[in-house]
Amino acid sequence: MSFLQDLLSLPVPTYPHISPDGQKIVYSTSLPYGHKTGDHFRSALWLAETGKRESARPLTAGEFNDREPRWCPDGRGIVFLSDRGKVGEGCAVYRLSIEGGEAWPVTEEGNSRGIDRVEVLPGSGRGDGREGAKLVYLSADEKSEEVKAREREKDDARVWGEDWAYNRLRMVDLDSRESTTLVRQDVHLIDLACSEDGSKIAVSWVRNPDLEATYLYGTTVAVFELATKALTEICHFATYLTDLTWVGDNLYSIGPADETTAASSQMVFSIDLSTGIKRKGYTEQAYGEVNCAMKLKRLGTALAVGIQDGMADEIHMLEGRRRESRVLFTQNQTLDAWDAIVRPDSDEVILALSTSSPSHPAEVYTMSVSPLSPDGGRGAGTDPITPLSTHGQNLLTTYPNKLNRIHSQFLTCPSADGTVQLDATLFLPTRQSTTRPPHPFPTLVTLHGGPYYRFTSTFAPLIPHSIFTTLLLTAGYAILLPNYRGSSGRGRAFAEFGKNGGSGREGYDDVIAMTSHAVREGFVDPARVGAVYKGS
Repeated sequence: MSFLQDLLSLPVPTYPHISPDGQKIVYSTSLPYGHKTGDHFRSALWLAETGKRESARPLTAGEFNDREPRWCPDGRGIVFLSDRGKVGEGCAVYRLSIEGGEAWPVTEEGNSRGIDRVEVLPGSGRGDGREGAKLVYLSADEKSEEVKAREREKDDARVWGEDWAYNRLRMVDLDSRESTTLVRQDVHLIDLACSEDGSKIAVSWVRNPDLEATYLYGTTVAVFELATKALTEICHFATYLTDLTWVGDNLYSIGPADETTAASSQMVFSIDLSTGIKRKGYTEQAYGEVNCAMKLKRLGTALAVGIQDGMADEIHMLEGRRRESRVLFTQNQTLDAWDAIVRPDSDEVILALSTSSPSHPAEVYTMSVSPLSPDGGRGAGTDPITPLSTHGQNLLTTYPNKLNRIHSQFLTCPSADGTVQLDATLFLPTRQSTTRPPHPFPTLVTLHGGPYYRFTSTFAPLIPHSIFTTLLLTAGYAILLPNYRGSSGRGRAFAEFGKNGGSGREGYDDVIAMTSHAVREGFVDPARVGAVYKGS
């Protein structure tokens, strides 16, 4: 096979999930650009031991689209989504023992509607992980026989606004497989979060499944109480909310700092439920002014927050209603996916990370961090980072010359109007960093979409948005990735340049300013430079 074929066949790890005892990690792998193998999407599940080097082994063979694994309460089995019942079309929840055996369905195998959100209900089960444990999830009602017949006969023209496939909140017993619909309304549920005792489930919804509904009508948050079957609306947000997370008496979520527009930085909002489940407002909790919140995860009695801070990807721990946080992990390269739990027998935090470097494909790593460490990250109180997987080993050993000759570095310069500092990632077809190369390189300037997005250091042959960068890097070209005004990672003022077409004005000027800076620094050959724009 060629380098490009092997690259496109590379397993990329994602969705790591740490077992309740902190001893194991389950995750899935898929192809780099989410493309199909043959006629269908395929993804495999893997199991690794925390802190044990190169311990990852496959749980499934990759014949189906097995994805989004989660642990059962006892830590001896997992649940995951798959199309095993109808390859390429079906979607159901399956269960698998990590000790071996076949996976078996928990929900109906023949269902064709997707399952958008899955969570094991805390506190359910009797400790053995097989009896009484429950799962809550979001899915739409199955298509009627009339709709299926119309689709078969190609008589499936649709009128916008008719026959919306609204997501419902459902619960299924992992042992009996009995399923119950908990919330059925003419709204589209998009997220859920369980209280720590499992007695309540918070949900968020938009008016309909249309992609722009959240921006047109906003997002509503409500709480469903299992004992009384009561559904109480808590608050309404003007645009989008993501990552609904329940910690103690607080609901947390991520939304735009300017709640009226998506062209703003992302920050953490909180809803105080300590006075009861009733209509109330939300408050701005943290982040968003000089950085951007990207992901939330319950971490014992605290909140783990993934943020972009300039060119760094970080994981912070936010405790209670305090606005101060501690840095658990930081690196100046892309953190593709992560999970975190508090070790059951101590106050240490275990992190599971999926990340890469310019010359090394993404692997799964673990590390332990003391939350009392003053600097967090990789400083005092931190165990060494341990690689658990070797998914890129074949590529590294087969094509060492193609991968070892790639280096990345960051460039900074003032904007043309002198009001902000700009940054960019520059990938060079050289082994080492240099303040000024011996000769300028022919260069492709690659622009991200969004505009709320950000380039930082990552595995160079798989730079997001364009496989053609691989061919150019191996042919001796440089790749310049500017982060123009409107990008993420720099906080509210920087992101809000994306309003009202600002990325087409100041953003355009920023790309020219950064490219001119790279020319002056001797990296870019002005006679051999071009640009490509990909994204939304």
